[in-house]
Amino acid sequence: MNSPRKSVSNPRTSVINTEDVESIIGQVAFKRISELAEFLINGDLAASLKFLSEINESGYNLIQFNKDLIHYLRKVLALKFSPELEEIFSREMTDQELKAIKKHGKIIDPEKIIKLMKLLIEAHTEMRYSPFVIVPFEIAIIESLKNTDKH
Repeated sequence: MNSPRKSVSNPRTSVINTEDVESIIGQVAFKRISELAEFLINGDLAASLKFLSEINESGYNLIQFNKDLIHYLRKVLALKFSPELEEIFSREMTDQELKAIKKHGKIIDPEKIIKLMKLLIEAHTEMRYSPFVIVPFEIAIIESLKNTDKH
């Protein structure tokens, strides 16, 4: 099965990698979503905002990134409370992606993640109609982490 996460070789040019595809389609790879999730789960507000700003400055689609982050956190929560879902998730994820989800499931505070997810869902709706797409996303992160910041 071909995966967009794999590098593809073009005989006329050099290798096309994940970052090339990301920049062309404006989508962010699982690795970057997992990285932001790590900052959020660890309560690192400053790192979360810096990372989001870098994603924004790189020209990625923040609305899609928010949606992908919500789906990521949903899988983390679902797998934590229903380990048998691993079989289903393994059909749509690489072993490395599943490992990251399981790792985050072991360290999350479910109540905090549920609160964050609700704020991200609300932000998603606002982002679709805002001329300042990043602002609702940042506010959701700040509201969720403002009392837990590690720095």
